Amino acid sequence: MTLEQYNAIQATTIADLPFKEADIFNPEGSPMLEEILKSFDFYHKTLINECGHYGIAQHYILFSSGTTKNAAAGTIDGKYVILLNIGLINWLISNFQLGHNINVNSDLEALNKLQNKLDISINEFYYQLASHFTFYHELGHLIQKSDFLNDRIQESSLNNHGGFNFEKHILEFDADCYSSLCLANHVVDYYERLFVDDFDKEVIEALTILSGTAICQYILTFVNDIEDLYFKDRSHPHPAIRLLYSLMTFCTYLKDTWSNKGVNIHFETVFMNIFYESINLEKDFLGSDNTAKLLEIIKKERPSLLRYIAELQSEASGREDLAVYKRNQTLL
Repeated sequence: MTLEQYNAIQATTIADLPFKEADIFNPEGSPMLEEILKSFDFYHKTLINECGHYGIAQHYILFSSGTTKNAAAGTIDGKYVILLNIGLINWLISNFQLGHNINVNSDLEALNKLQNKLDISINEFYYQLASHFTFYHELGHLIQKSDFLNDRIQESSLNNHGGFNFEKHILEFDADCYSSLCLANHVVDYYERLFVDDFDKEVIEALTILSGTAICQYILTFVNDIEDLYFKDRSHPHPAIRLLYSLMTFCTYLKDTWSNKGVNIHFETVFMNIFYESINLEKDFLGSDNTAKLLEIIKKERPSLLRYIAELQSEASGREDLAVYKRNQTLL
């Protein structure tokens, strides 16, 4: 996408929605111009394609000029909008795509084997998957078409201090699971594009581990108070709950998909190595230890966490208004 094409799309957005020119990020002159245009092009085209499946006629995506790490989905005058703050996009690009080189855990030989075969850098790999998870999460909210869209459903650490509503927790659960399924589908497509019919179990497991760490990093992007575990509180489920059910959804889908192709990956080993690889990434690359804190909470509070996840699953199961249900019906 060229800058002229980007500007033309923004002009249409301003004409159709109550936004001013200053509300929408202008990437001209940005050192990240190429990366921003490439990302916007992918999400703009994907939104057009996906909305066609779900009967969403009027839809828009925009990079807001807001500098905080925030994203939102909502409706304005009956029009469906995904808003990604440039603060979030810049953070993902600068910390992953353009940050110093990420080296995968050398203790996992298959990860190094995979790294040698990727057609993009590990940095680009992490950036794409983390940003994709953000986009698909917001798309999930559009597909739900809930009444909460009228007030915008926001994804930010500050928003997590909002008032509790169990229905909101169900919607967040559904959007996370929808995004996890979309990401898992990308992973399968990516592997088959690179390796065609060469089904190498170790490489498949390594790709699953790397991809799962991107989910960790997405959720941790919006975290500011990990230790304070809660259940029926705030606008979003606790990060430990979100991470646990997102990775369970992601890994289960991949396990079943590869099993149908004759490759049986070891679920428990892959699941735990996602956490360990994410811990290494944070320590060596981001200088934080949030994954380690979440893992300790999950180990300590596992029965309570699984009970709440089971409650969310039970309430979400079979609901025809939710994104996962609609996705499954579309595939059928």
